[in-house]
Amino acid sequence: MKNIKFRVWDKKAKWMLSWEDILEGKTGNAWQFFMQAIKNKNDRFPIMQFTGLTDMNGKQIYEGDILKHYKMGDFDKKEPIIGEVIFDSNGVSAGYWPVGHLDKCEVIGNIYEGLHKK
Repeated sequence: MKNIKFRVWDKKAKWMLSWEDILEGKTGNAWQFFMQAIKNKNDRFPIMQFTGLTDMNGKQIYEGDILKHYKMGDFDKKEPIIGEVIFDSNGVSAGYWPVGHLDKCEVIGNIYEGLHKK
């Protein structure tokens, strides 16, 4: 069974709220928080769903993440393919590639916080 959870970006405070932050009450009542986010059409709090997948380092992949990958099936790429994780009618994809079919991918950032620095 897929583990359903979310994270939320607070546009005003400029920080990401993890599922644990929300459930632990750092945002107040979790149910009220989500209802308020939905009611406001996510203007302040865009909600991102967990895909149920992890990257090559074990990091959970959420919609809005930016993935980097070099390999798809039998094709090795010299330059990385970079794309935003989105849910659409075809499922979960990143840069036009279905996320579930990537042999190796790495979360390198997200659309709100930018790329992670190493």
